[in-house]
Amino acid sequence: MISTDVLSLVSVAYQTDKMGNIDKVDLKVEMEFTGLAGNNTNYMVMCQSPDGIIYIATDWGNIVTFDPQKHQMTSRGDLPRVNKIHVHRLLYSDGSVWIGTWANGAICYNPKTGVYTQYTYKPEDTEKTLSHGDIYQMVSLGDGRYLAATWNGYTVFIPDKEDPTRYTTEVYNNTASQLHRNLETRMISAYYDTEGIIWIGTQGGGVYASDLRKQFYQRFHQETHNEICEMAMDKNEYIWLATFHKGILRSTEPFNPQSRLEFESVPAGSSNTVLCVLNDKKGNLWFGNGQSELIQYDSENKTFTVYPVRIKNKPEWSGSIWSLLIDNQNRLWVGTTNGLLLFDRQTKDFTYYPVGSGTIRAMVEVPGKYLLLGLSYGLVKCSLDGQPIRSDYEKTANVPVRDIRSLYAASDGKLYIGYSDGFGVMDIQSDSIENFYTTHNGLSSNYIGCICEDEEGRIWLGSASCVCNYSRHQKLFYNYYISGNNRSVMFYKDFLFWGNNKNITYFLPNEAMNNHFIPGKVVITQLEVDNKPVEIGQKINNQVILKQGIPYTHGLTLKAANNSFSLMFSNLTYSDDLQKYNYRLSPAQSNWLTINEGEKVSYANLPQGKYVFEVQSIMADGSSGYLTSMDVNILPHWYEAIWFRLLIIITIGFIIYYLMRRVKKEQARLRHEERLKHELFVANLEREKEKQINRERSNFFTNVSHELRTPLTLILSPLQELLQTERFSQILYDKLSLVYNNATSLSTLVNQLLYVQKIEAGMVQLKLSEVDISVLVKNVITSFKHIAEIKQTEFILDSGKFPVFINRNKMLHTAIETEELPAHIQPKQIISGLMDT
Repeated sequence: MISTDVLSLVSVAYQTDKMGNIDKVDLKVEMEFTGLAGNNTNYMVMCQSPDGIIYIATDWGNIVTFDPQKHQMTSRGDLPRVNKIHVHRLLYSDGSVWIGTWANGAICYNPKTGVYTQYTYKPEDTEKTLSHGDIYQMVSLGDGRYLAATWNGYTVFIPDKEDPTRYTTEVYNNTASQLHRNLETRMISAYYDTEGIIWIGTQGGGVYASDLRKQFYQRFHQETHNEICEMAMDKNEYIWLATFHKGILRSTEPFNPQSRLEFESVPAGSSNTVLCVLNDKKGNLWFGNGQSELIQYDSENKTFTVYPVRIKNKPEWSGSIWSLLIDNQNRLWVGTTNGLLLFDRQTKDFTYYPVGSGTIRAMVEVPGKYLLLGLSYGLVKCSLDGQPIRSDYEKTANVPVRDIRSLYAASDGKLYIGYSDGFGVMDIQSDSIENFYTTHNGLSSNYIGCICEDEEGRIWLGSASCVCNYSRHQKLFYNYYISGNNRSVMFYKDFLFWGNNKNITYFLPNEAMNNHFIPGKVVITQLEVDNKPVEIGQKINNQVILKQGIPYTHGLTLKAANNSFSLMFSNLTYSDDLQKYNYRLSPAQSNWLTINEGEKVSYANLPQGKYVFEVQSIMADGSSGYLTSMDVNILPHWYEAIWFRLLIIITIGFIIYYLMRRVKKEQARLRHEERLKHELFVANLEREKEKQINRERSNFFTNVSHELRTPLTLILSPLQELLQTERFSQILYDKLSLVYNNATSLSTLVNQLLYVQKIEAGMVQLKLSEVDISVLVKNVITSFKHIAEIKQTEFILDSGKFPVFINRNKMLHTAIETEELPAHIQPKQIISGLMDT
């Protein structure tokens, strides 16, 4: 960077935040260089060349060159120091440094030679003047040209053809064109982008943008009306014009594409109306004027010779010369308003051939065969002897016009015919007109004033409204509205020159073709949803579909409610033969479909998804044009949305989980029921088994009881009888009584076994009665007294009166509610246990 008189090397460090955005820039001066330009000198602006060399402009207008690798100045570039100047801009381009100043114009510095060339505002110097002395910006336009934005329009610097370091200037301001007189010309900035568009900022007038790619042509402008009838180039590359009002004009210098064309008048002949011009094989020029004069220009001697038309045996002849032709035999044919003439360049004599009434405006030769003449009443074929052969071409081909203005025999064997009301194509081999075109077929105008062929074999037409390129393969017309009222055309050194009543417009055909729209390119022109056109910003079913024009939209996103739509397109041609297209919507349509009529394709209820619409023209030869595509994204319905599908999946999963859990619970319940059934079955089996055992036991007890009762009864009965009838001793009686009592007890026990069955069957009710337990125990002791004596055991009963309630007849024990004797203990069992021990 530079300050007033210091060049600094500064390191730059960027600091970013957590999001990666730069929020701080640290600058650190690494090195400083002072005194590079001397004392009392200030630095103004700087620039750098592609190889890294730094150029610094000072306030004295000189350039300091600094090598940043070696850290040293390599050149000071001193100028004679008259006074200081204000340097505003600096531009390095193509080895030169351009200095834009205020009040001192533009200075071009050549670092190799050290030469400074200044361009200032000097209206008297038409070749090197600027539009203003204040230069605000300089930009390179390519091809060695530069543009300077000034306080009064802009200036274009054009390199010299011989010496590219020398420049001439062209001034563009509010006086250059009536069209631009209302534009702001105080231009204070400019930028030329890589796309070929120049941007110019003005003081209060906004920004101008100009697409230089479309300005592929240059122009010579005449201040007054003067129709350019024909053009020619001599061997020294001077351009000659045959004009209607100013006679013969010649360029002031040889043709240079980088220089502005200027013309001067060349007096020759007696008429200012010169209608045609022609080059011969020696490089001489021939002119025909409106006063029946044929004029020769000798390019070697640079002299003119005038040959008035004089016809033997026809002294009254008069007419204007409109066309010239040198045939294969080097003979000069002259087309006039009064017949066909043959000029003998040896004898200087004219021979007259009557070919019918009308002006012969154009002539061509089918080499070695015949001549074709374009007259006011149609196309005429003549032999090489000048005799008419045929004149009914338009009638045979049903062409409704006759007045021919131009003819051209092309390299493809076709004759191209320019009528005042159309354009015809004749096949020379078949000797017939095979095509006829008008504005209905794409011509910009039916008046075709001139025809030419370039080095690529392309056919160019000059019509009343524009320059037109005719595609023979597509049978299409590409119109360039850069020149109207075209009357003449010349192809020379790759350039096409078009002449009309005001201008000469010239350009390279290849540049014109490259900057024109692509042939066969289909443009999508309109979108319809539900058969209604969609406008920019318009809401359709609560959706803004287009934010910009459909031709500039590369993709469409449509809601499900807008999934029925139509696309309209066009290949920007007029030809009825080309209105066929291939189209498809991938992946819904895998194969190409062909539309023969109309330029509209519709789709209805398109499922959600991503599609690509593709369309291309079908050429006349069956080939396909360039592909145009557009992405189409159909959004899903709410019930097709991912969140809805996830919700459905979750719901289904929950239902499945619930059902599985229900099934598992049901299976567990069934297993539990089976287990319970099994347990119940087992319990029932056990219960049945237990019942069986109880029945067996009851039967056993019953059987045993019955079996025991019989012998007991047989024992008790005799004992009872003996005790009642016989008299025994007391000892014997007591023993028998004891036997009787125990047998009675045994009988009671047997009866109790039977009684248990009744208790289990619920057939017994408890009948309680009050009993003295002391008496009960005493009776029990008495039963064991004999055994006690044998074992020498003594029983002593010490008791009071303890009343209890028992079943006197049947119960063996009772619930004794005393602390001394628990309810579950029977006195008899206790005593029996004592006796056993």
